[in-house]
Amino acid sequence: MAQSSNKEKPLRVLIDLNVLADVIRKRSPHYITSSELISKVLLRKITGVLAGFAPVSIYDLVKDRSDSQQANDIVDWLLANFEIAPLEKDVYIDARCSGLISLEDGIVIFSAERAKCDFIVSGNIENDINSPVPVISPEELLYKLSTGND
Repeated sequence: MAQSSNKEKPLRVLIDLNVLADVIRKRSPHYITSSELISKVLLRKITGVLAGFAPVSIYDLVKDRSDSQQANDIVDWLLANFEIAPLEKDVYIDARCSGLISLEDGIVIFSAERAKCDFIVSGNIENDINSPVPVISPEELLYKLSTGND
């Protein structure tokens, strides 16, 4: 029964900031795979979720390389195409108490958990991160989607 409801409802995937940065900066060798993943969000094959800090970080990234109008346009595009996981005090507390070296990683993990994501997709996978939400690469998710093994 759970499988049929999973087929009807797209996977919920928290997309880490580095995947978006790969697309915005056109970073080799990750640009093609990361842009394919973003295309799946735009085609509604998966539900893309961003951590609450991601739109601000992307705004700053774009503004540093361009201008505020282009940065605003990209934030508007993100808001139109992605869900934003709420960034509340308890996410910070859990991230700080998690024992992870990176506060950002903790925020991503606990944001994904609260947003009921099936996966976190990141280009920087740490083997020792103990996450309640599986962390996989863009390549791994694209493979799962292509084989129907989600």
